[in-house]
Amino acid sequence: MTYIHQELKNLVASSEGLDKSLQSPDVAIRKQAEAELDKKVKKLLNSGVTIHTALDTKLQTQSKTAVQSKLGVNDIEGALVVIQHHTHELVSLIGGKNYKKNSFNRAYQSYRQPGSAIKPLLDYAPHLEKRMLTSISSLAEQAIAAIAIVQRIIAATATVWSH
Repeated sequence: MTYIHQELKNLVASSEGLDKSLQSPDVAIRKQAEAELDKKVKKLLNSGVTIHTALDTKLQTQSKTAVQSKLGVNDIEGALVVIQHHTHELVSLIGGKNYKKNSFNRAYQSYRQPGSAIKPLLDYAPHLEKRMLTSISSLAEQAIAAIAIVQRIIAATATVWSH
């Protein structure tokens, strides 16, 4: 299942009030809700609905190449998610080194503890809060040097996650 298909299923489940039934501890209730949801999603897709996304195919290709080259032939896996800073749109999503459609997608189906990924937030959040910066704030020239530091932290974090 693709990310977009899963999001569509989640929206339909929510709008049709199937959320609780899909989480029921009773297997029969869950199976009935899943069948009903699948039927509704199929009907919607067959009606000719068009789904618009912000996914960038060129960036998808570059992201896939980056994941494959970073992880190499070793028996390690990873995922990559790219969000456009100014629009807050998801523009690239790579589910694994050799991800195949309808297989396990590490980008949105796996759950991890934040680990080292949270360290930059812990370090920079007080500064950002004190300076009242938002997600759309522009960086001043003197902050450009900080970008290199953040990139090194992110690269180190990515290396930690890939091991």
